[in-house]
Amino acid sequence: MSKGEKMDGAEFVVGKSDELPFEDNTFDVVTCSQSFQPYPDTDKAMQEVLRVLKPGGIYILSDTGVGFLIIGVGYTINHFKGKSGCCGGGNTYISKKKLKKVIATKTFIVEGMTCENCVARVLRYINDIDGVAGKVNLRKRELRISMEREVSDEEIIAAVTKAGYQVI
Repeated sequence: MSKGEKMDGAEFVVGKSDELPFEDNTFDVVTCSQSFQPYPDTDKAMQEVLRVLKPGGIYILSDTGVGFLIIGVGYTINHFKGKSGCCGGGNTYISKKKLKKVIATKTFIVEGMTCENCVARVLRYINDIDGVAGKVNLRKRELRISMEREVSDEEIIAAVTKAGYQVI
């Protein structure tokens, strides 16, 4: 859609591929047509798309350039080797948050995490809570919370939900 075109319910927004101007979990579908190849940082662009997609959302990427083909094949091969996440892969490194004095721990079961990218996403939201650090056992679907202050279950559940997952 070009800027001059009008479409009911659509809004034209200018942004950068590696800094999309939208909140997390905004879209059911994201499309990219014939523009992916020249992006300055294709890995960051993919991470941004996955950030703004709702869990289970669809990314439709169409680019006939050879660069895309190589990138697409690379992502696919890494995915099937277990080196990238089912929901995007990319950087799954999370620096370990250190607490001064742990006063309590809690364990939650989280539905929907299927890969290390899921784990990283949950931990980013959990570790953003002041006085809280998280650790995930993906196989057991467990999120273990360490706290240096009292934190309500509702606050933890809200962070997990914002990350796109569900506490059961």
